[in-house]
Amino acid sequence: MTKLVPSNRAAWSLVTLAILLLVIVGGLLIAKSFADAATVEADAKADMAESLRKRLALPSRPASPVSEENEFLEGGNYALAANALQQRIVGIIEAAGGTLVTVGIDPPSSDDNNAPGRRIVVQVVSELSNDALQEVLYQIETERPFVMVDTLNVRRLQDRGGADANAATQGTRLAVDFRAYGYFRRTAR
Repeated sequence: MTKLVPSNRAAWSLVTLAILLLVIVGGLLIAKSFADAATVEADAKADMAESLRKRLALPSRPASPVSEENEFLEGGNYALAANALQQRIVGIIEAAGGTLVTVGIDPPSSDDNNAPGRRIVVQVVSELSNDALQEVLYQIETERPFVMVDTLNVRRLQDRGGADANAATQGTRLAVDFRAYGYFRRTAR
């Protein structure tokens, strides 16, 4: 068995000192990374607290009273309520600067005949910008009467050839296909 014997005591001391120095530097680097992580976390918590303070400073909205007024689509029968919903959605899309491609109403389902409210479904295909899509969805789902988006398919439209100066200012155009539904209340007969 060969034994490693230092030829010089000073050489071993230098090797030991170098290893000790590497361990100390490594420990300091690890400690610094923990300190940096703690600083980043503290900054994030301070930003969150500031955001919450600003939110609390905003005037609060009064709670809207719970009522059944305007919860249901207007119209005494299915056809009138469906027409009102279709006109509402078309108006929202046009007001947002969108182009309506098709709009249609699904026929009433037979299982709704005995229900106190009836579901009306409108299918829409339109072309919108990203901002217009956001505005349309916000208005449909937050305004009364209550209407919900059932399905939503969005795809980017391909450029139709030449460079159009308006296309650059309008942003990306999207083909948007969605189904929205609401309920109408039958009037007493």
